[in-house]
Amino acid sequence: NSVHAWEEQDHPGEGAIRTAKKFAEAFDTHIDHVVRIDFRGFVAFMDALGGIDINVERGFTDAEYPAEDDLFQTVTFKKGQQHMDGATALIYVRSRHGNNSEGGDFARAHRQQLVLQAVRERLMSLNTLGDPNKLGNIYSAITRHVQTDLSPWDAFRLAPMIQDFSREKVASHVITDA
Repeated sequence: NSVHAWEEQDHPGEGAIRTAKKFAEAFDTHIDHVVRIDFRGFVAFMDALGGIDINVERGFTDAEYPAEDDLFQTVTFKKGQQHMDGATALIYVRSRHGNNSEGGDFARAHRQQLVLQAVRERLMSLNTLGDPNKLGNIYSAITRHVQTDLSPWDAFRLAPMIQDFSREKVASHVITDA
């Protein structure tokens, strides 16, 4: 996060790409592509999809969710199946002070993976990946909120690959405090 903040400050609009390069150098690895979406883009993307369906595994309340003017607000999620719009999904993936074992970064990372799976399922259920118009609408909704080294054409070409990422083919792991 610190590297990204410094890179974005020194090179506005290039923080994500420069951070990926620094990460690759530091850990002697190769990163094919990078995509970073800001909070407004996340909300716009979710809303362009018509929201997502999430099975909230454990209900929780977070009394320290960030609000405007450095204040806090209380947010609550009940256990069970829920349809979330963009704003609600953003709160769900950002919350880090929940009760009922839903506080901290490990629980938050798990919820983020659930949202990614729900996005994939929503994209597949709407046949979005096979419809250039729908893809174009989503791209238009988020374009001002994304940093990437992918051209629009590259993104459109990669989108159909999501169809091959079924739950059975993707291994998701979240580091826990255990």
